[in-house]
Amino acid sequence: GTLMALFLVTTYFHFSLKTWVQVINPNLYDGFDYQVDLSLQPVLDLFYWIRANLFAAIPNADAWYQAAFMLMFITGFCHLSVTRNRYYPQFCLGVLLTLAIGGLSYLIAPAVGPFIYEDGLNPLATEAQAAMYWAHLQAVEHGMPWIREAGPAYFTGGLAAMPSLHIAQALSMTYFVYRAGSPLFVLFLLICFWVTIESVASRWHYIIDLPAGLLLSLLVIWLAHKLCRDRTAAA
Repeated sequence: GTLMALFLVTTYFHFSLKTWVQVINPNLYDGFDYQVDLSLQPVLDLFYWIRANLFAAIPNADAWYQAAFMLMFITGFCHLSVTRNRYYPQFCLGVLLTLAIGGLSYLIAPAVGPFIYEDGLNPLATEAQAAMYWAHLQAVEHGMPWIREAGPAYFTGGLAAMPSLHIAQALSMTYFVYRAGSPLFVLFLLICFWVTIESVASRWHYIIDLPAGLLLSLLVIWLAHKLCRDRTAAA
């Protein structure tokens, strides 16, 4: 019960802050981030090639970006809790810390996403991006009055490319599943690879967002270990 309450509160905080980013810090770094992409065009081309060729055979591939990520969370949570694995608290705390710290980190160097310059290889993502970008423009133009009035309809649609929290969450969950000795580890590695490629090929994220997500995951892993170790010592 306590864990669920914390998860709901943290999720509400995360998505609220994600909606307010464009009002709190209106400075956008998309121009710089896109120039980094252009300077790494061979890497970008590789991401596109993997998505268009290796992933083409996956059924309903366009729908798997969010679905694969949720699969990680649900299976990891259920397996570690049912088996009473000692890394279950770290796994849960890692998810909460990523949501909380990640929400705050959006304020550092806000960016909308590379889809404002070009479409990606995922038509479902392109459609969702158009709707989210419209809401972003309304929030920028009308500020908090629009967010208060129409924001609830776009509660989970706030735009924030930097850093990639999908990468941060996927990496931290994969790490704790590995430390737990769970048989899910191989599946999680494959999903991490999928999320990494899809995040860029669908143009949700710039390439620079990925190492930023990695750094966030390292911070979260360190904090989760420290907090759980301190709690165990206190007990």
